[in-house]
Amino acid sequence: MAQTAALIDALKRVLRAKGVTYAKLAKGLKLSEASYYHLDTAMCALPCGGVIYYPAAFTPAALDVIHAHVAPADRIALMPEDAARFAANSVVVGRNIVLSSASAALRRTLEQRGYRVIETPLDAFQRSGGSACCLTLRLDHRAKAAQQAQRRAS
Repeated sequence: MAQTAALIDALKRVLRAKGVTYAKLAKGLKLSEASYYHLDTAMCALPCGGVIYYPAAFTPAALDVIHAHVAPADRIALMPEDAARFAANSVVVGRNIVLSSASAALRRTLEQRGYRVIETPLDAFQRSGGSACCLTLRLDHRAKAAQQAQRRAS
């Protein structure tokens, strides 16, 4: 769920610049593959406004929405093997990406973009349908929101 919040924040920034509302966009991000039952199992927001995503998990209309709002250079399409290991269900903190596993190609792509890839075995959790993101309770987003609210009040 926290990863979904990060994805929403990243998309809102991009959308604001284009004059599009998040509500309108989110309605179009429908999943078509039963194995990817929630948005954060098929897509991960990156701090740069880019995404890691598994195209086969989305409907054609959802892919159109993603492609219309995220530049090709900012999209990292997962191969089926990485998607099956829930690589999109990772946790991103700054330039660190924590995930259960990454293929050599995915690791290389992420490292070339300046990310530090941290793999941790989460096989037992993957059998229940999730991975790193599903195991988190993100508090840093709330802390940032509290700091911003405090600044506005000052």
